Amino acid sequence: MDRSSRNRLTERLLPQFPGETLFDRLARTVCRAGCLPRKELYEACRK
Repeated sequence: MDRSSRNRLTERLLPQFPGETLFDRLARTVCRAGCLPRKELYEACRK
């Protein structure tokens, strides 16, 4: 998965975030909402 992609996270990417970490839980929520580009998720959580 290309972290710098501007494609939106979608439900088909849910298996990419199987863990119970805060990041994985947030990513699954964003995938279900389909409202955020992949790049933005990684930039926001990089800090």
